[in-house]
Amino acid sequence: MAELIATGTAQADSSDFTLADGQSTTIFLKDASYDSLPAQCAANVQIKSADSVYYTIHVITDRCPAIVLDAPGTYRVRKQASITTFGVDRT
Repeated sequence: MAELIATGTAQADSSDFTLADGQSTTIFLKDASYDSLPAQCAANVQIKSADSVYYTIHVITDRCPAIVLDAPGTYRVRKQASITTFGVDRT
């Protein structure tokens, strides 16, 4: 497991990570207390284009807190600012 974005309340971007052909990873929200996610938390899963522009391809929220990526590409996660703390991990 790798921490993409530490728990906090500020907007934050993860470092880029790359998936090669045949690789997959799960991106998921995490709570600082490890019991439940705060309401209305959100993070954008983004793919990087050839001209280094990021495009949101999925939004993970407290209602849908994880996504499996299985396509080659360069990705990052942008955590939205929030009142309560949460972060983002990757397996």
